[in-house]
Amino acid sequence: VHAIAELDAGTRRALEFRPGSIIATTFNGARGIWHASVRLPASSTNLTDIVIDDVTGKVTKRWYLAMADYPARHSMADAIAIARKDPKARATARQFGGLAKLTSNARVTDGTTWEVSFFHGRKLLERVDISDASGAVIGVYTGPQILWKMARGDRQAFGANVNDWYIWWPMFVLFALVMLDLNRLRSWLTVDVLVLLSLGISHELFNEGHISGSVPLAMPPLVYLFVRMAIMFWKGVPGAQPNPEVDPALAVGAVAPEALITSADTPTNASIAAGVVMGPHSRRRWLIFPTWLLLVLALFATGARYGLDGWGGNVTDVGYAGVAGGDSIRHGKTPYGNMPENNPHGDTYGPLNYLIYVPAVQIWHSSDDLEWGGGMPAARAVSMVSGALCLLLLGFIGWRWMSRRAAALLMAGWATCPWTAFAVANNTNDLVVAALIIGAVAALPRPWVRGALIGMAAAVKFVPIVLLAPLAHAGLRNRTAQAIRSFLGAGVVLWLALAFISFFDHGWRPFVHATFGFQYDRVSPFSPWGLYHWRTAQQVAQVAFALALAAAVFRPRVRDARQVAAGVAAAVIGSEIVLQHWFYLYITWFIGPLLLVLVAGREMAAAPLAHVTTAATAANTLPNQQQPALAKGVDVDAEVGADA
Repeated sequence: VHAIAELDAGTRRALEFRPGSIIATTFNGARGIWHASVRLPASSTNLTDIVIDDVTGKVTKRWYLAMADYPARHSMADAIAIARKDPKARATARQFGGLAKLTSNARVTDGTTWEVSFFHGRKLLERVDISDASGAVIGVYTGPQILWKMARGDRQAFGANVNDWYIWWPMFVLFALVMLDLNRLRSWLTVDVLVLLSLGISHELFNEGHISGSVPLAMPPLVYLFVRMAIMFWKGVPGAQPNPEVDPALAVGAVAPEALITSADTPTNASIAAGVVMGPHSRRRWLIFPTWLLLVLALFATGARYGLDGWGGNVTDVGYAGVAGGDSIRHGKTPYGNMPENNPHGDTYGPLNYLIYVPAVQIWHSSDDLEWGGGMPAARAVSMVSGALCLLLLGFIGWRWMSRRAAALLMAGWATCPWTAFAVANNTNDLVVAALIIGAVAALPRPWVRGALIGMAAAVKFVPIVLLAPLAHAGLRNRTAQAIRSFLGAGVVLWLALAFISFFDHGWRPFVHATFGFQYDRVSPFSPWGLYHWRTAQQVAQVAFALALAAAVFRPRVRDARQVAAGVAAAVIGSEIVLQHWFYLYITWFIGPLLLVLVAGREMAAAPLAHVTTAATAANTLPNQQQPALAKGVDVDAEVGADA
């Protein structure tokens, strides 16, 4: 019986956090069952109680005392004395005049940890965490680390094993090899890719708990990428060639370069004179990854990240909130105001966020899913499916707009990007937002659909509503009709989401309080605005960004698909810059459209194979029956006209 009890997860947890506890067993002969209880010595309080069938030896019932209700092993005086004697705590307090000059109090949290706080007057200056089980000091914290556990530098808290150096940094190398044009390193593409990867410096400082360095170092790359994408939205993507069979102002798609290959031995004189044919020695072929290798890499990297998630990933409070909210809806309750005690602000997201989790909760839900120690397969399933959708949508857009090679580049770029792997390993809802944003770009020829997808993204997290501006219209014709349809599509979805909330008890009140009320009053050190208390400067930046969004609805009047993708990336990055709270998971929101812009500029500026003509030359030199690739261009005006 003791051996069976020791195999139980709750029993092991009780023995771990309360060393010296004993397992007491009693036998009920009339019912043929054993009771095995974990209790403290000289105490009648049971920490666990499991029922074991005497015949089969199986556990038939379990009861666990909540960790927060565990009797403390150490007293408050013991905890304060341990904290005052700790060398690190004393050294850290010297900047405040020493611990002797500070007042203190202590409380036990979750039944496992003593939090000893030191004050000067009413100002909290230092906190020392002590294990109640062992009496050892866990950590000493000052500044934002006192209230924000995510600022304390725990590598296992976000992403777990994906943060190991032999996994994390090789992804940077792979991503660079995929995205850089090794034959044209002296280009803006190289700068763009390296600036994006420079966010890894900030991320590493965050993992070490140095947010005073990580926060300011995250902003320059974001500002650079915002400016670059905004310029390309305004002026067009450099190097991208329009469809020659339509007015360049109308072209939204692009021509597949691989399908326009002339004979390697007999390039046309017109092509040579125009300077659009690349000679056999103009590009080093061995520096070009073949398309099949890019597809294999995308497949391998995707499988590896899902394997890493199963082996060493974790489910953060965001995924936990999705599962809890989906479970509430499944039982006919609103998720707002009904979150678990250990995740009270998990109801700060839009209603669609919790609805998306309902099918997964229905299939994979178990009693362990509402405990931090549970595997939460429902949260992992939503994350995995969303990540796979992002990959497939990027491949579809690349094939539809450009070429098979562009599709392979986009898929490999997504699969090797460190922050998409980071999102998978955290199992949050950020990949859901990313999939809806990429889907809206893929649905560019259908204003209703793209508007509805943006409405869905905004009903998960509110920020994507800004994307209605760059996605308002594309092409030259029917601009007003496109804008109206896309806005109505988003409005209908948002109205349905809010109507769904009204069906529950108390209506919209708990929703407004948990979402807008909580976010409005939130102060976060994970942006310069919160870290340095630049509230006025933030408000100025937000007003400027709002004006820029309003202008983006009308200008540029004519925009092709690559410009729209650049505008989407700029709008997302700009909104993240002016937010009070920013985190590395948000990179996944803009990485999809950013990759589209980078690949479009790269593939159209210099085709990857020898003797590739531009579309204009090919149209003049190839027979009409040899130009199937021209159909790959996405003429938004034609499709919108048909849709009308």
